[in-house]
Amino acid sequence: MPSEKGSDCQRTMGRNNLLTGNWGEQYISERLTSCRCFVRHVPQGHDTGVDLYCETTSDDRRPFAHFWCQVKTAQFKGKKPRMTLNRGSKNVHVDYWLKQPIPVFIFKVPDMRNENINGKEMIPFYIFNAIDFHNNEKFIKSSLKVEKVEHLNNFLKERLLIETFRWDLMRGRVSHLLPSEPSYTITFRSGQTLKFEEELKESLRWTLFLLTNDILGKKCPNSVSEAGYYATMLEILVQWIKDKHYESYEVIGKYYRENGVIQKALDNYKKALNHLYNDPNSEVSRNDIRWREVFERIELAIKELEAGRIIPSQPYKVYNDVCATTAVVGTVKS
Repeated sequence: MPSEKGSDCQRTMGRNNLLTGNWGEQYISERLTSCRCFVRHVPQGHDTGVDLYCETTSDDRRPFAHFWCQVKTAQFKGKKPRMTLNRGSKNVHVDYWLKQPIPVFIFKVPDMRNENINGKEMIPFYIFNAIDFHNNEKFIKSSLKVEKVEHLNNFLKERLLIETFRWDLMRGRVSHLLPSEPSYTITFRSGQTLKFEEELKESLRWTLFLLTNDILGKKCPNSVSEAGYYATMLEILVQWIKDKHYESYEVIGKYYRENGVIQKALDNYKKALNHLYNDPNSEVSRNDIRWREVFERIELAIKELEAGRIIPSQPYKVYNDVCATTAVVGTVKS
């Protein structure tokens, strides 16, 4: 049983750590606010992994770019603060950061409240981008050391835009660099998309599938020829990446059936059925009426095509809302 003295010592350390953390958050908040950044504090009481919600402004003070901030404050006892950040053993915060819709940065601040900073305009700190943990790295290096207000301003006006672009790449989106001013020049290193190639491939596949499926569902005079561009690109892509999603092959089969190309339609429907049987989502939810409808629809298409029937006996199922699409399509697990 711990002694009363030991308990008092633990409580004192806990209070000191809390005070140190609060100072670090307030310090970073003040620095960001001085650079015309809106800052909202996350209520205390539970360590979620994010301390500050931040929003930059453009020159006319309109809201512009968003990011979240985790502040880590520590005493370095005369040593220089390290420019690296440890992933940690539990990965709880890292996993949480990487699931967020906007960039998450970790600000590492040395506790220098009681030290002479030798006339410097600010206590220096390091900024890390959580996205650098994306490939399960154990340690990441600081992307920026902030020693002057100018450094922080440049981060908010330029570097943040590049990091937002990278964050979108991780989500499978290729977006334009957002300008903070009417005239600006921002460049970024080539090769950034290669780090997120798999995410971008899946985003491209999903986009081509949805466009092909929705255009065929319009039933307009030119819908088949219009869908052909996307269906052709989708067919090339799924062959290249060896795609295992049944819906890719089903919609390609649907396109060829509309065009009267029976053999190619039949081949793709059979591939769709094969991947459907191997889809872990359908294995778990085989009794769900929506999955049964998918099996029956593809099996009927194969039966009719083998009999030489081009026109389907039932109208195509076109998913017109996101809920229906995601509920039935699911995601294949590797």
